[in-house]
Amino acid sequence: PEVAVADADDEADPREAARQRRMDQIFLDSHLPLWLMLGGWAVCVAVCVFLVTLVFHMPWWQVLIACGLSPIFSVGIIVGVGMTDWDVSSSFGKLMLIPFGAMNAGSSLIPSLAACMIIISGCGAAAGMMQNFKTGYLLGASPRTMVVAQLIGAIAGVAIAPALFEIFNAAYDLPGDPKLGGIFGTAYRLLAGIFASDGIDALPKYCIEFCLVFALLALVLNVVADVVPDKWGPYLPNTMALSLGLMLGPVGGAG
Repeated sequence: PEVAVADADDEADPREAARQRRMDQIFLDSHLPLWLMLGGWAVCVAVCVFLVTLVFHMPWWQVLIACGLSPIFSVGIIVGVGMTDWDVSSSFGKLMLIPFGAMNAGSSLIPSLAACMIIISGCGAAAGMMQNFKTGYLLGASPRTMVVAQLIGAIAGVAIAPALFEIFNAAYDLPGDPKLGGIFGTAYRLLAGIFASDGIDALPKYCIEFCLVFALLALVLNVVADVVPDKWGPYLPNTMALSLGLMLGPVGGAG
C-alpha cells in the first residue's frame, strides 16, 4: 500500500517527484573522504589537548577521554535532534561531572568543568551541524559545500567573535551590578564541587542501580526494535521519548 501511495503521488505531481529525486541525489552523492574526517578529528583533538592542558591545567589523558566520548554521545544527540528538534547536550555535560569529578577529587574544580564543556561543545556542534544538514537538504545544498562553509565560519569566528565582544564591551556599559553572575555557571560549579568532594557517594541511594537498569532497558528496546517484524514496531516504547520524559521530571504547581 505504501508503494502504491508513493506511485500515485509521483503521477499526481511529477515535477515534485523529480525535484525530490534530485535533492536525494545531491545529498547522497556528496561524500567526504574517510581520511579527511579522521584526520580532521585527530587535528582538533591535538589542538584541544594542547590548549586545555595549557590553559586549564587539565591532565592530558582526561582531555583525551573527553574528546573520545564526544563522538559517541553525539550519536545520541543527533538522533534526539532529528526526532524532537531538541538539543540536550547540556545534560550529557552534567553527566560527565560525575566521573571527572571523582577523578579530580580533592583538587581543583576546573578540570571537571573543562571536561564538561568539551562534551557540551562537541555534542552541540554535532547537533547544530545536523540541523544545518536538514536545512541544506531542503534547499538542495551539497553536504560537502556545507562542511567547507562551516570550517570557514568556525575559523573566522575565532577572531571575529572575541573582537566584536571587546568592541561592544568598550562601547556600552552594562546596567546594574558590574559583577554579573552566571546562573548556569553557578549550577555547574556546584555540581562539580559535590562530585569532586564525595564522588559517586554524592548521588542519592540506589541512583547508580536505577541508571544501570534503565540503560540496559534502552539497549534492549533498541535491539528488539531492529529485529522484530515491522507490524510490532508501533507497539514498542520509543527510547528517545522515554529518555526525554525522564530528563524533564515531574512538573508540579499550586492547585
